Amino acid sequence: MGLFKRPDSPFWWMLLEGTGRKKENTGIRHDGSSQTLRKQQTAQAEEIYHARMTQLAKGRVGLPIASSKTFKTWSEWYEKHHTNKHRGKVREIVLLGHLRDHFNTFRLSEIRPNRWKEYETARLKEGVNINTVGRELALMKSILTAAVGEHLEVSPLAHLKRKTERLPAKRTLSADDCTRLIQQLHDDELRDMFIVGLGTLLRQETLVNLRRQHHQGTRLVVQTKTGPHQISLEGPTELQTKAAETLKARMPKLANGCFFPTWRARFAKPDPKKHARGYLAKIFQRACKRADIPWGIRSGGVVWHTATRASGATRMIREFGTDVRTVQLLGPWRSLDQMAEYLGLDLTTPRPRS
Repeated sequence: MGLFKRPDSPFWWMLLEGTGRKKENTGIRHDGSSQTLRKQQTAQAEEIYHARMTQLAKGRVGLPIASSKTFKTWSEWYEKHHTNKHRGKVREIVLLGHLRDHFNTFRLSEIRPNRWKEYETARLKEGVNINTVGRELALMKSILTAAVGEHLEVSPLAHLKRKTERLPAKRTLSADDCTRLIQQLHDDELRDMFIVGLGTLLRQETLVNLRRQHHQGTRLVVQTKTGPHQISLEGPTELQTKAAETLKARMPKLANGCFFPTWRARFAKPDPKKHARGYLAKIFQRACKRADIPWGIRSGGVVWHTATRASGATRMIREFGTDVRTVQLLGPWRSLDQMAEYLGLDLTTPRPRS
């Protein structure tokens, strides 16, 4: 196998035999946070290496790569061997559903830039945000790249750039907002999930999958998308102690029992047409409306993520006077600058403790 690591790169590299010892980046990281994830990354890098060698071999003898593989069949293979190994597989399966609605009968070689532009136009006409279409493009490019060497000579969308739109500054919730919203969350399990999210700053998917085994006395020990993470339930503010009280009241009997079993069951069986994430957002939106809280980032309101993670961090700094370094570690954000940009805070001016 021609894979190797470089000390200056977090990615697997490949040595292409027969090309004058040419070296290329596979684009697959090797520094996964667990042994299982690192094995998956290695397997993915091997797939890319063998596909690239096949492509080069066919090119040397002048053989074209002609395949009748359709997007439907290839996306099913991709979902089984790639998507199901990703932490964000629930969201990715939803995106796959939208892509299949449009491209299912297309051969992979037919998915060219003009066909994508038609898809983009149709999605925007449906009222979908350009940032969402950008995520769908990133997924499509990944699917096509996986087919290179076996069903495609090159990815037809390789040079298509993802479009983004700068959204307004995040609106966060005050203490009064949170009190009103909690009163209007009639789903008890969702209400408690909101209280825990506000105090722990955990993302939605991590909250949904929270189990008793993650609860270790005065702290939570969880695996997040940025790696293993510990959250104190003893402070530094009442947001953390309220989260601790809520978790204690919902403590499962079994070690692998979920704190929020109803929502865990909904997320465990994603439906591309009616997915749990959208259902949760709809219920949360109605509660916000009843609490007289604007909804939607584009309209200057909140969504689940900003109402929990961003609001909890902002309240800790502004209302409780918590040290910014403490909030950064609780997040966790890689740096203070990253946290300040995420929250829209000016950290150059010290805030007096209230």
